[in-house]
Amino acid sequence: MQTLFFRLLARDDKEATLRSAIATANRGELAAHVFHVDPSSFRQVPGSPFAYWVSERVRSVFRSLPAFQSGERRLRLGDHPSDDFRYLRLWWEVRPAQPNREWVTYYKGGSNFPYYAVVSRIFCT
Repeated sequence: MQTLFFRLLARDDKEATLRSAIATANRGELAAHVFHVDPSSFRQVPGSPFAYWVSERVRSVFRSLPAFQSGERRLRLGDHPSDDFRYLRLWWEVRPAQPNREWVTYYKGGSNFPYYAVVSRIFCT
């Protein structure tokens, strides 16, 4: 079953834009910010994200190609150390001036705050 999705995030006057998009859709025309998608196609992407603005071709790539971590390929951590206890320190654990050591501020997110976070400073060597 096809569903209409309206992407109005960047629009200043969301009400007027939505009214116009609905009127246009009722005439059988779709504006650039209106997407006509079958929600079951989201299942092609692992985790089923609500990605209505992505084309069907892009969603089908997840079904047609092998998973990135498969066979000989392995995922590894990139921009942060994997041994937090060894390499990361909270701000109160670091002496301000330590010779032979340069500490930089490192903001570490996580699943506890998927949309926002109270910023706490963690230092990384």
